Amino acid sequence: MTTERRASAVRERRYPSDTTDAEWAVLEPLLRVPACELPTGGRPEKHPRRNVVDAIRYVNDNEIKWRAVPVDFGIPWRTVYGFFQRRRASGDLARIHAELHQMVRVHDGLNPAPSR
Repeated sequence: MTTERRASAVRERRYPSDTTDAEWAVLEPLLRVPACELPTGGRPEKHPRRNVVDAIRYVNDNEIKWRAVPVDFGIPWRTVYGFFQRRRASGDLARIHAELHQMVRVHDGLNPAPSR
């Protein structure tokens, strides 16, 4: 799947938990490169990452069960849950959180790595 096709498949933003364009511009580079774009290859992702991230944010924001992901995301709940679990198990979520925390500290004029 090409980047153009993936970008055009991003659904309409309609929930308060959806990523804004500015948030996505910061978050997207922090995500791992899809396996299909690595030299070793892999299967292309079926669903746009932004939609998957928005679905995860929706579950978190509304404190709902994974099975309750609205159908308008166009992604089966198991896919959303699997994406989340794999990122958590690999340490990617902790890494992304730490990098975002550093970015906020730098933006606020603070030391990116506090001593405490």
